[in-house]
Amino acid sequence: MKKSRYCECKSSCKKKLDGFYGNRKIHPHCKPGYEKRKRTEKKLTEQKEHSDFLNDFRVEFRNFHLSHIFVRDDIIDMARSLKSNGYDLYGIKPIYETLRWKYKKEGRKINLKNNYTPLYADLVMEKAKDLEGFFVTHPRKKS
Repeated sequence: MKKSRYCECKSSCKKKLDGFYGNRKIHPHCKPGYEKRKRTEKKLTEQKEHSDFLNDFRVEFRNFHLSHIFVRDDIIDMARSLKSNGYDLYGIKPIYETLRWKYKKEGRKINLKNNYTPLYADLVMEKAKDLEGFFVTHPRKKS
């Protein structure tokens, strides 16, 4: 008797066999729960990639900050100036854009990335206790 080299799981599956599942000859894609396992694996992979991206991004921000500490100090000075003029709450973005314009006008070659604004807001509120809660922030996903 000649052995079949095709999947025996269902009539519509005519894929060639590359292994066995239990006693039956069955193709891996036909195993019970295969689709669910694939979706779970894909979700875990996406979560790991997102986590890796966030970690890489935070390292990139930290390196930028350590080489441009004066940016944080300028943000603190501007925020304190705004607070003394009566603002109780303000956004980091207008301050950041003002600094970008100021540095360009001074001829400094600094690449202020927009993605750094929420991290600078947290950093400034942590560093300058008098500015705690001054910036409008939104919750972010944690890695």
